[in-house]
Amino acid sequence: MTTAINKLAEAIAYTEKSGDLIINQLQELVPMYSEKLNNLEGIPSDQTIQGIIEEADAAIGSDNYESNAQIEAWIKGLKDNWLACVLSMDILDEASIEAPANLTTLIENADFIAGNKNGWTVEQEGNAGGDAAAASQNFGVAEFWGATSFDIYQTLPTLRNGYYRLSVDALYRYGGTGSELSAVANGTAFSPEVLYVNNNGVPVMLWSNIEGGAYKAEAPKTAEEIEAGAVDEEAPVANVSRYTVAPTDSEPWYFWSTNDKTGFANMVADGRYHNEIFFSYGVENGISGEVRFGLKKEQKPSSDNDWCPFTNFKLEYLGTTAPSAVESINAGARMAAIEAIYTIDGRRTNALRRGINIVRNADGQVHKVLVK
Repeated sequence: MTTAINKLAEAIAYTEKSGDLIINQLQELVPMYSEKLNNLEGIPSDQTIQGIIEEADAAIGSDNYESNAQIEAWIKGLKDNWLACVLSMDILDEASIEAPANLTTLIENADFIAGNKNGWTVEQEGNAGGDAAAASQNFGVAEFWGATSFDIYQTLPTLRNGYYRLSVDALYRYGGTGSELSAVANGTAFSPEVLYVNNNGVPVMLWSNIEGGAYKAEAPKTAEEIEAGAVDEEAPVANVSRYTVAPTDSEPWYFWSTNDKTGFANMVADGRYHNEIFFSYGVENGISGEVRFGLKKEQKPSSDNDWCPFTNFKLEYLGTTAPSAVESINAGARMAAIEAIYTIDGRRTNALRRGINIVRNADGQVHKVLVK
């Protein structure tokens, strides 16, 4: 008899605790979605979520709930109707590549400001690294460090028909600094990390890429030059260092970059290491059904620890007229390990450059990638 009473008491306590947990969740979600609704850049025609917010907020204010099922229905309704609300905004009707509609509110924890990967599904082998809120910026920095492979992603059940741009601030360092410097010097460095949407992906910029990533640097002044009055070049931002690439068949060249999250955040705030991919949904050869997007690395080409910091995912709607940059992506640039990248005139390069790039994957597929 005592055992049965104890089990009943435990069941009641568990039910009360479960009820408290979902009430707490509702109390967090209602103001969050209310704020997100107020911060929308456009006016939504679908106001279903507004009614749910008002109804749930009234229950919270009076501390009067009919049942746990009612609370769970409100929670589900908030999440399910947020997508419909955002996709019904009036600004989407006039969106174009020149005036895109910002849909980043559909990405949970897009800027990693809390210093974690909450909201993202993470699949990985090996070390994950440590995420952190950037000390001097309004965003955080997540990372993978030395992971054998990883896939970090979110999904959306549907999108509005048309064209999109997904972007992220990220870099890929080919092993340690010495490994990338050597690989760049001999022409073998590449980025196996890709920014992707479903089966299409583009390589993330290499750490040493001076086409929008690292800063091109001057040669360091010698002691004799400084003694004669020359002034050495100053670092462009805090927490960066100057590095030298010394090819065997050409003159050395120099760049500024970083090996820590604070320096990366400073460079991102200055517009460096911005990666993007275009895709279409429900038109031409575009995606249909669920949309999965994120960053992925399927191999670790160097024996020492590579580094993959990232932040500031952004999703934009570009309207229903195809931007020229979408054409090569929709042609079928399916994800695979990148084996080589060439310029349009056939010269091998260590990273994607502005303009048309010829990319050969390890599976033998060759395709064009346009970087604007």
